[in-house]
Amino acid sequence: MLLLSCRGLKKELAEKVVLKDVNLDIAAGNRIGLIGRNGAGKTTLANILAGQEQAEQGTLLRHQENMRIGYLLQTTAYTENHANPTGIDNDQLGTLIRVGSELGLANIGGWSEEHLKASSGGERVKLALAKIWISNPELLILDEPTNNLDLRGLQWLIEQLRAFRGAVLMISHDRYFLDQTVDRIIELEQGVTQVYHGNYSFYRREKERFYQSQLHRFQVEKKEQEKLRSQINRLDNWSGKAHAQSRKMAQKNSTRKEFYRTKAKKLDKQVKAKIKRMEKQKKDGIKRPADEQQISFQLKIPERHGKKVIEVTGIEKSFDRQSLFKESSFYIQHHERVALLGENGCGKTTLLKIILGEERADYGQVWLSPTIKLGYLSQDMRELDLSENVLATLGGDRFYNSETRSLLVKLGIEQAKLKRPLAELSLGERARLQLARLILQQCNCLILDEPTNNLDLPSREELEKALLDYPGTLIIVSHDRYLLEKLADRLIVFAEGRVKRLEQGYRDYRNRFDCEQSARKRRDEKMRMENRLSQIISQLSLYSPTDPEYQELDREYQELIARKKLE
Repeated sequence: MLLLSCRGLKKELAEKVVLKDVNLDIAAGNRIGLIGRNGAGKTTLANILAGQEQAEQGTLLRHQENMRIGYLLQTTAYTENHANPTGIDNDQLGTLIRVGSELGLANIGGWSEEHLKASSGGERVKLALAKIWISNPELLILDEPTNNLDLRGLQWLIEQLRAFRGAVLMISHDRYFLDQTVDRIIELEQGVTQVYHGNYSFYRREKERFYQSQLHRFQVEKKEQEKLRSQINRLDNWSGKAHAQSRKMAQKNSTRKEFYRTKAKKLDKQVKAKIKRMEKQKKDGIKRPADEQQISFQLKIPERHGKKVIEVTGIEKSFDRQSLFKESSFYIQHHERVALLGENGCGKTTLLKIILGEERADYGQVWLSPTIKLGYLSQDMRELDLSENVLATLGGDRFYNSETRSLLVKLGIEQAKLKRPLAELSLGERARLQLARLILQQCNCLILDEPTNNLDLPSREELEKALLDYPGTLIIVSHDRYLLEKLADRLIVFAEGRVKRLEQGYRDYRNRFDCEQSARKRRDEKMRMENRLSQIISQLSLYSPTDPEYQELDREYQELIARKKLE
């Protein structure tokens, strides 16, 4: 059953055509991933579908009256209300607390205005998801829902989307998430949409297959054009000789002049036919497929430093009378790629700020090598002054040289945008601008807090390559599973109120985590079965074997016993 259809949508922003000819159908049960480069118009399209913006041309038809749409914005905004920080009526508060608890949010009902202000990006995303979920939407539109979500929140969202009966349109650059949740990819490119029936991995394979197929056809046609050009040159040469022979015979009054004249005309006709054929191929033939734009991150460091670069001894930190971590010690060595893992709100960003010297630990010490030069990429980009332009953010005109120009081009930041305020840049462009600052500073230790947030898929893949080649030290907070599996060779884990170092990579840790989760689910299921069997046995005593209730309970009992034997 169709829920929503649009045909020929067009939208301009700042005199630029963002949406040119968008056609889209969304039916109940659809799981759609909307992808495209930063600035391609994905969020604009989501706003139009949600009714928050209007297209300038085209039609948008909702097939159900008063259709409930749950819309998670890319940048979740909250009205801070001291009396009711969650923004939820009291009759829905119980449901919100239950859903929030499943996501890992503790005591939402008791959140103060100060708690909401100080909450992490992940906690805010979870709160927004919980509020959307309890509204029972028929269509979900999720714009970057996995940004800042921890493993628990991500797994919850995946499971809920699998069970959700309505339709879902997701804008995401999280490859693992798209593989797990969608059965259709819609790519928005140059203002038009292209549909791929499969998950993200299928889309990448199909996109590459189409590219190679079109490239092969283009190359075959190009060879044919070269062959035609060679034939034209050869025929043109023969025609010239025939015309010369005809003129020579005419001067001699020879009867063979007509022979050469006829031959020349025949050759001229062949030349014209082949030229016409070649021109038609150039006009209507197969075009060379556009290569995917390459974003290049070249991260450099000016010098080496000692083996141990950071050592943390016995640190403790509390917030609002609640302990984040205590009696925690760990170290980080040169060239290690370390991932910080923990649930939202556990204190990862706080720990980073303590290492950076922006906050103080309540107890303990943090030692930094005297040769370390830290570079910090924050997840919220609050340090950016949105009224400044790109040049001012990079240090002004005196820092704008050939190296800077080349870097900005590689990062996909156009020269036309150098004088524009950052408020006019997309979130992805702002993230790449922050990376540009780190590259120009040549830091030997990078602290990256959700570095792939707001980066499009090609930019994420290029960033991974650059970080793999980076010769310095990396400290990464990320929920991008692909990024962590490729990069992290050591872990700093927040668990049971402490921070500890693990001598393993993310892939091994995740495999162990998945096994433990599966084992826990099996234990919970077994306990539920045992409890239900006990209930059935006690209820059977209330009925006679001939009663319909007895027979129904007996049937359920036999099914549970059969399931138990299979385990």
